[in-house]
Amino acid sequence: MHDIGEGTIRRIDWQELMPVVLLLRVFNISLDLRTMLPAFCGGLLTVAVLTVCGESVSLGVHEIGSIKIPYMTVAADGRAGCRIAVWTAIYLVWILFGSMIVRTAAVRLTNNESESPGNQFRFLRQRGLGFISSVVILIIGILCCLLPVKIAVWLAAMPYVHFVVALFLPIPMLFAFFAAVLAVGLVFGWMLMFAAVCVEGSDGFDAISRMFSYLYQRPLHYVFYWFYCAVLGCIGCGIVWIFTSAVSFLTFDICKFPLDDGMGCFWIDITLFIPLVYCLSWFWTSSTAIYLLLRRSVDATPFNQVYRIKEAKTENLERLTPPVS
Repeated sequence: MHDIGEGTIRRIDWQELMPVVLLLRVFNISLDLRTMLPAFCGGLLTVAVLTVCGESVSLGVHEIGSIKIPYMTVAADGRAGCRIAVWTAIYLVWILFGSMIVRTAAVRLTNNESESPGNQFRFLRQRGLGFISSVVILIIGILCCLLPVKIAVWLAAMPYVHFVVALFLPIPMLFAFFAAVLAVGLVFGWMLMFAAVCVEGSDGFDAISRMFSYLYQRPLHYVFYWFYCAVLGCIGCGIVWIFTSAVSFLTFDICKFPLDDGMGCFWIDITLFIPLVYCLSWFWTSSTAIYLLLRRSVDATPFNQVYRIKEAKTENLERLTPPVS
């Protein structure tokens, strides 16, 4: 609350009183062209990667009466290559487009400003290694914790040794617990590492530290924020679906635009799949807002603090001319 003296309240800052209202801005930011366009490109490249790598990707529209609901299914194909390579390629795709969405959302949520695409690509060039190193470090940590467990399994298979292994079983179980802690953090908190790199300009180690700090210190906050975002996201997706369905209905059903050529079907499919693009934009924007809320709750960091790329400024110097005699 801000007052002008003598107890007179000039305005109420609801975001300071109730920080969770920050999540209400996710809908507008998710519909911004700066977030929808990267989400659209990332979705297309994801489908392309799955298709090239041999996965069976099915895009279609489920009709319930006159209601058309888009859907996408991905099924394993016998020709599929190494799954690690597939998911690595998808992750690299979203390092590019996801970072653009998160950077746009972070600057909008914190300072209500916009960042140029040039600065976003410059940020990715400077800090992009943090997206890869954070995940790689966690995977290596999980494998290192599981190594003593695997050694204990090998020793337990030997005669006359399994009694000793059983006696010291709590030791490999302790390593298995550490691996579980790392794995749970990676599965449920990887988007926080992504947001930490984009918001703080962090490296991999700092992103991991922030993720574990926020996830395990505020687990109920984390679950509540995602539940709240899911409810708002369903409402927002419904609104987007209503408008896209109305556009399709007015164009092709009321005005009877011909669908004989392939381009007509192509554009109606693009229109009907906009809600899926919105869901991608909503996910990355929501993860950014949740990161900001957890950061404020754990570290008491104000919302308006975000890492910004310093633009190189050239000063116009006046041309020096020798004095005329």
